[in-house]
Amino acid sequence: MDEFEQFLKEQPLSRPPANWRREILAAASAPAPAESWWRQLFWPAPVAWAAVAALWLLIVGLNLAARPARSPATARHTVPAAEIAVALAEKRELLHELANDNRTPAQHLSVPSPHGKLIRNLPEARYV
Repeated sequence: MDEFEQFLKEQPLSRPPANWRREILAAASAPAPAESWWRQLFWPAPVAWAAVAALWLLIVGLNLAARPARSPATARHTVPAAEIAVALAEKRELLHELANDNRTPAQHLSVPSPHGKLIRNLPEARYV
């Protein structure tokens, strides 16, 4: 032991003043401060809260396990974003052309259809 430790060891212990003792004991027996509100919320039934947390973890785990796995076959059929953007641009362009078309409805009917032959003899023209 060094000199300072020896000095402290030789010092007699004294009792704290009575008013300090009362203040310390009063503070220790006072209700918990507001900073432990979460403890007051969860303390009445910690086992129940732990069971709820475990149930939520189980639900999340089952949800993740139930997702279909992405196989290489499904990955092949996905369309890249660039192709979608190009298709949307083409669609906008076609809609713009159709909106600005000045032909009469009869001229529209005379356009050959790639899906079938146009029948004009009916009151309403239709494709066959």
